[in-house]
Amino acid sequence: MANAIMGDTLANGGRVDNNRVYVLTRGERYINTRPIIANGYHLRITGQPMSAAGKDPGPAVVQLAPDSLRLLHGDRVTDRIIVSGGDLTLSNVWVLSWIASGAQLWEPITEEKDSTRVNIDHCIFEWQEGPALHLSGRWTSVFLTNNLFRNAIYKDEWWAGRVVYFTSPADTLVEINNTLENVGFGLIQSQGIGLNYYFCDHNTVVNCAKFCWLESYYRNAYIANNLLVNSHFTGERMKDRKYQDPGTLLYGQTINIDTLKTPGRRITPEEAIRVYGSDAVQFSDQTTLSPTDPQELGRIIVYANNATYFDTASFYGFYRKYNASVSRDAEEIFPEPVMNARTQSMWSWHPHFVQRASVDGENPHFTLMPDNLSSILAFLEDMYSVSPKNSVFWGYDPDNSKDPAAAKNTTGVYRNSSRGTYPSKEDFSYSNSVLLKSGLNAFPVGDLNWFPDRLKSWSVEEDAALMTASVKQPGKLQGAWTMQSQKIDGKEIRLQGRRIKILTASQFVWVQEDKRLLEELLARHTSHDSVVAYHDVCGAGEYKLDGDTYTETTEYFYDPQNIGTSIDWKIRLEGDLWYTTGHYVHYKDGKKDEDLLLEEVWKKLE
Repeated sequence: MANAIMGDTLANGGRVDNNRVYVLTRGERYINTRPIIANGYHLRITGQPMSAAGKDPGPAVVQLAPDSLRLLHGDRVTDRIIVSGGDLTLSNVWVLSWIASGAQLWEPITEEKDSTRVNIDHCIFEWQEGPALHLSGRWTSVFLTNNLFRNAIYKDEWWAGRVVYFTSPADTLVEINNTLENVGFGLIQSQGIGLNYYFCDHNTVVNCAKFCWLESYYRNAYIANNLLVNSHFTGERMKDRKYQDPGTLLYGQTINIDTLKTPGRRITPEEAIRVYGSDAVQFSDQTTLSPTDPQELGRIIVYANNATYFDTASFYGFYRKYNASVSRDAEEIFPEPVMNARTQSMWSWHPHFVQRASVDGENPHFTLMPDNLSSILAFLEDMYSVSPKNSVFWGYDPDNSKDPAAAKNTTGVYRNSSRGTYPSKEDFSYSNSVLLKSGLNAFPVGDLNWFPDRLKSWSVEEDAALMTASVKQPGKLQGAWTMQSQKIDGKEIRLQGRRIKILTASQFVWVQEDKRLLEELLARHTSHDSVVAYHDVCGAGEYKLDGDTYTETTEYFYDPQNIGTSIDWKIRLEGDLWYTTGHYVHYKDGKKDEDLLLEEVWKKLE
């Protein structure tokens, strides 16, 4: 296969056909002795789709030959299946990183060119030790849809297998309806590189050793409808956190966010180890931007309708057993919170961050959960031991397709069982009635490929519209407004004087003045009338905007009984007019006296 694709490159570097699509036969295995090196052109590889009739043999498998049969790539035996230097499209293919000689590939696919686009759809990635896709080119865009990433593990450490790994600033990552099962890392690792746009919708992640989303500096991120089960099951020790998180905070099972940093200076792993003691540090001389910096305030992050579940009985039991055997605090394992304290604090002050409607603690009760829990616990016991043996494969392998006995096979003869399990014996559909309606528009959370009937009526465009509409948009409301009209319980009220409302990014204040009434009261020259004239008619406090719901919480009011109360307004903007509808509750002697429907129209002054 590699020879056929690369053979279509002419001596002058051109291609026989720039639009050629390489179609692979379903059920066949394509074994390469060299990587497919595609420089300067769009490589398109597609497997035949599933047939509706007869027994399905499974997707076409792309795999590398054993070491003894592989050719050198540069000065080493090749350990990559595709080395892309242009756009890449891959569909209906099983990328198998297990080699019959007993080895696993670290990263089967790399993208090395700037400003390229990668599309991967309906593929299976299995048994790689590191990332399925490593992108070193700058400003790449990646679209991953309807894929299964299974058993991306490395027995020597828990940081390894993952879906996407960026080592240069990236433009776009879209992940929709994917399933991750038994992975070291999760959906993304860029670790401080930065990502301009991230859209993560309806993914299922089961048994993730470490971080599901290892990136803190998204510019724009929409993360919704995902289901995470046993995320970050390793927990963390204090000594593990020394170089990986400011303030030694636990990372958390889900998203981690921090204020943006200046680019700083990129350093090599060798320098990172020498200076910082860890190759996880990738930049030096970075400084954190002020929360009021325009770059920071321009970020948008939506985290909505996600669900998390953790098998506390099994994993907390292991933590307690381990902690009882160590004497120093630095050695004790701490379970991960759903979010760490710094991330939680970001939602409260950032003008464009939205967190809502997520669910924690609901067991999905999968139709068929992988039965590799005992292997996971054995892996943890080995990794946390004083002298790890690094010998535990903790993936789900019901057909024993990765039998260590295969390591003895150096003749290039491939056992059929090394293909892996197809169709998948696990089944991540579920019966939990809460989770079945916890997604946007009351869809199930997680990968909808496990719910084919619901998938037919689902629309990613509707999800995107709902997520975008939920973003706080105080920029449209900030400024000064004057009231144009008011109705109370449907009755038009004649306005007297003038009412002004002023909004900042998160605070509001309104004042009312009736000049004619003020002059009349002061002209009477009595103490009582003077007090009434100078009495403040105003209110102030904090507001939040969530889609078309504008909520004011009163912190200052001329009637103290309303201090601390909130009003939810439904709003719409038309040009320079702001329409609001909400219920105002009037209190008397500390008790609810009236519930009035207010309809107001304001006009912007600036």
